[in-house]
Order: sequence, then C-alpha cells, then structure tokens
Amino acid sequence: MFRPIVVVLSGIVVSLCACGWIEAAPPQTVEPTLGEAEPFPRLSYTFNTNLLLDTAFHGLGYDSPEFRRLITTFKPSGLRFPGGTIANNYLWRQDGFSDPVGDRTGWARRQITLFREIGRPYGLPGYIDTCRRFQLEPIWVLNVYETSPDEAVALVQHLADKGLPVHRIEMGNEPYWDPRSLINVWKYIQACRPIAEALKAHDPEIKIGACFGPIHSETTDYRAKWNAVLAKEGWFDAIVYHEYYGGQGIALEEGTTLPATALLHPEAIFDDAVAEFDALLPNRPIWFTEWNLGQEALKQYKNTGAELLFLGTAFCRLFEHRDRIEVACFHQIWGAPFGAVTYDQESRSVRRAASWDFFRLLGATIGDADRYVPVSFSTPKLRGFAVRADAAIRLFVVN
Repeated sequence: MFRPIVVVLSGIVVSLCACGWIEAAPPQTVEPTLGEAEPFPRLSYTFNTNLLLDTAFHGLGYDSPEFRRLITTFKPSGLRFPGGTIANNYLWRQDGFSDPVGDRTGWARRQITLFREIGRPYGLPGYIDTCRRFQLEPIWVLNVYETSPDEAVALVQHLADKGLPVHRIEMGNEPYWDPRSLINVWKYIQACRPIAEALKAHDPEIKIGACFGPIHSETTDYRAKWNAVLAKEGWFDAIVYHEYYGGQGIALEEGTTLPATALLHPEAIFDDAVAEFDALLPNRPIWFTEWNLGQEALKQYKNTGAELLFLGTAFCRLFEHRDRIEVACFHQIWGAPFGAVTYDQESRSVRRAASWDFFRLLGATIGDADRYVPVSFSTPKLRGFAVRADAAIRLFVVN
C-alpha cells in the first residue's frame, strides 16, 4: 500500500503526488524548508501540439471545444506550433504542408500525405485565437527549408497584425535527421543564417533558437559533427534541444528495462544536457522543446504509476534548472502514445490517459502562480517545489 507522508505546514495548500506500491509503514512527519521566492519560470510549462490527424479526421483543431478544455484544465503557459517533424513541411500562407519527400521518420510522411489528400486547412487561425484567448506564449517552429528571409519576416508581421507577436522562433525541427540537411550542419547553417539575420533586422528583440543534435546517440557523433560546428555561429540566441528517456533513437544509460524506481532519477534527461551545454555554450539559454518518455519506455510505463513518478520528478528537476532552461515543451498535449488524451473513433469521445490527472494537478498548482519557491525536505525520499499565488503558498510533492 502507499506509505502516507504527512507534510506539516500552517496556512499552506499542499498538492501531493504519490505513486508506486511499497510496504506499509508508520506515517512520517516531514519538515520542508522554503527558499527565497523568485519569479515563476512560466515557460518551463508549455506543450508541443501536433493536431494533424485529429484535425484531418475529426475536425478537432486548436479552436475546438475539446482542445480548449484541455487548456483550461492543464493551464499551460505556451504552445509549440505547428508541431515537431511536421513543421519542416508546414507552409503558413496555405495553412498546409508540402510533400515530405525523403522523410526519414515514416510517420510524418504518412500523416502529411493523408492530410494533403483530405484537403483541410491545418488551423493557424484557431491557434492564433486560442493563444490570444488564454494568453499563451507562441513558440513557432519555422520551416527553414521552404521559407525565404522575406517570407519569414512576412510571417512574423502577419502574426503581430493578428494580435499574436512571436518572441521565440525555432529554426526547424531536428534538422540533423531531415533529408535536406542530414548530418550536414553546413546545409542547415546556410538555410538558417540569412533568415535569422532578416528576422533580427525586422525585430532586434526576437529570439532565434538553433537545433543541436543528441548527445547520447549510439550511431552518430553529433557532438563533433554537428554541435561543435554550430556552436561557433553567432546568428542564434538559444540552444534548441530534444531528449526522450528510454528509446526514441537516443539510448540513455538507464535503458528501458529497469524497475519503476529508476524513473525517480531524471538527471539523464535534463542534467546531462545542461552539463553538456554549460561546457559548450555557457552564455546561451536552452530551449528544451521536446521531452518525455521515449516510445520504448512508453510501451512499458504508459498509464502506470511509474510514468507519473517520472513526470513528477522530471518537472521538479526541470524547475531546478530554471536559470539554464528558459523554455521547455512537454511532448505532447494530445495523441497517442505521448499525449494526455486521445480521440476514440468508436465512442467518438476524448479518452484520458493517466497523465491527464497529473497535468490537471500540476496545472491547478502552478497555473496562476507568480512566484517559485525552492524547497528542501528533512527526508531524501521526497522531491518537490512550492509556488506562491496571491497570498497562498502551494507545495507540490513527489513521494
């Protein structure tokens, strides 16, 4: 059964996340120590949003009631658009996609091909309206392969004219795997540099993120072939990095066969990247715009207490890296196998995964917070953080 943890605080709202079966034991009284309050790192809690198939087959787009209910329940601070790999073929004027010739993922080619055959628009107006309505920060992934410098400036101006100024732009998605710059960082640099310069000339305050390759790859030394070369460039402001814990083409030392307790140690997904880029580019922030369990790990842990433990401890660690990680996007808000909800064709209803309850709890804890408060505990068995909203302090604890 669950071991009860009693957190003794006066006048403090407590959010408790405890997952995993262990032997029964007497209750413990725990003393938390609160640090100095500081501004809450709001952009550490954003979501990646790929609604391609749900838009195509079910009409569930960015302005659908179902999607907006997720936003009001989870209370994120931003949305990444138009998604991950599909962004490399997104054409904003058409609100559609180019032919993904040479796509190496397989799934992106299949999804985009189906979408193009159905012929619906993807939903840019709905995305704009939802971001404005819920005051969400837009995180735009730019198709650098089919966007000229003038067209990039026109996009930024279009969004501003619609009331959604964009402050952060990622230059492509995982370009080291795209056939147009496959393990060829110079092709990526040649595509990005003139676009970045044009955007900076248009708006000096806009932030540009460049995509760095995986540091745990067993097949290619991206650290030498991609990252070391890209780090010498000066046209970008931030490091864009993606990592998945356990499978997903990136082998982490934890693998996918350890017991659930191994998921209490998320340092492989965040700490390793922070240490890597502290050494390579210490003065540029990290945008961790895709993170989650990998596909192999999800096969083992999805909808289990282990998944919830991972999410809880990962968010705790993510917030601890608030001085280094400026933006973080959980991958992703919707759709199997990663998302918190999926659309069930047979019942024609939205089906919740176990992580839906986790994000509901997390959103209720931090959604309206204006201050972050570091917390330490009198037992190493707990991880957590506190937030302040108006006069209330809320404590988020993972047992």
